[in-house]
Amino acid sequence: MNFKKYLPMLFSFTLVAFISLSCGQKRKQPSLLQIKISSLAGTTLPGGVYIWAENFDKKLSFAFHLPDENQEFVHPIPPGKWFFHAIGWTGPARFEGSTKCGNTEGITFISGDVPVDINLSSDCSGPIFGPADYLKLNQFTKLRVAFCNDLTSVTASGDACASNMGTVRSIKVFLPSYPITPFGQTPELAPNSLGTACITTGTVNYFSTNLLLPVGNGNAIGPAIVIKGYASDSTCSVSAKNFVFPLGLNSNYSYLKLFFHHTVTDNTDMNVLDI
Repeated sequence: MNFKKYLPMLFSFTLVAFISLSCGQKRKQPSLLQIKISSLAGTTLPGGVYIWAENFDKKLSFAFHLPDENQEFVHPIPPGKWFFHAIGWTGPARFEGSTKCGNTEGITFISGDVPVDINLSSDCSGPIFGPADYLKLNQFTKLRVAFCNDLTSVTASGDACASNMGTVRSIKVFLPSYPITPFGQTPELAPNSLGTACITTGTVNYFSTNLLLPVGNGNAIGPAIVIKGYASDSTCSVSAKNFVFPLGLNSNYSYLKLFFHHTVTDNTDMNVLDI
């Protein structure tokens, strides 16, 4: 499956999808999904827009992104009942600023043109994005990251691994675009996936970022997250280690401990096993 080129568009702060079937062919063709988003009252999303979808009957999912609100996504999609979820960031950098979120109920695609509206709002609560404990005023909390070569001593929020620090000194964080994939299968990270620039983590116990990411609900409908870690390099210029979280951050991984850290600012603390 190839992603077609994004195109500019106008109108409301709404995610709109249309599907249509090719005409003049004897064999039935996949529906064509077209998704557009734009700003309202001066709201822009230079931090990117991430959209993922699931078909529970067929146990399939896929995900894609728009670099900002003035883009369009066009892609074939098989018939069935699909659920769509979206997050946008006001930026200016990827996954930073404030967040706008939205969902649809199940939309059945059969043939013809079927409009699908996802109204984005500042309310990012709801199980699809993660437990309420990881939110502040219905917004995601900023991510703090620690890379440890042993997670045994990390048992609560704010725990440090100063004596067991790993070798990662810089990272890039991605919400992966991926083709239609069966539930439970690790999604393939498309080369053009929505991701950050290089972030230097240094040698501090917890590196504080401005990243606002959903932690998910620990099952197949949570947004997958991929972190590329660069050992002993602060510029993301050496070969990367891939830390893949196919069910989002809030799941039972042997290589991750996640906590909500209650402070004046509040943070999501991410402790990653770096071996």
